Amino acid sequence: MADAQKRILIVGHDTHDSQRLAHLLENYDYQVIVSNSRSVALKSAGEGRVDMVIADHDRDVNGVDLARELKRTNAGIRVVMRSNLLDLETYLEVMNHGCDDCLEKSCPQEELLRVVGCVLKSRVEAQSGVN
Repeated sequence: MADAQKRILIVGHDTHDSQRLAHLLENYDYQVIVSNSRSVALKSAGEGRVDMVIADHDRDVNGVDLARELKRTNAGIRVVMRSNLLDLETYLEVMNHGCDDCLEKSCPQEELLRVVGCVLKSRVEAQSGVN
């Protein structure tokens, strides 16, 4: 199980999808906040209330812009993007703008959980100075 202290903010415009993802993560003892608001994401990150943000990146929501703003607000925040149409160009764009990973929304749950665990582990290691 995951460390119960890890807090994840899900930012997405599809409430059903965000709630499904939140339920999955809560089953692994993550604390989850769901929002469709960019301002809530920026405020939560700036106040250090979350360890990671999982955000949509598609034609309705530009996750790259959000990632840039999140990193300006809190340089240590971890950001994972999810996209319906993940191609190499999108992946490279997202990764070149400070995101920790980018996944296709339809990826297997095991892959999502693996990425979340790895990204949060790298955050802990960075904070403690472990290589």
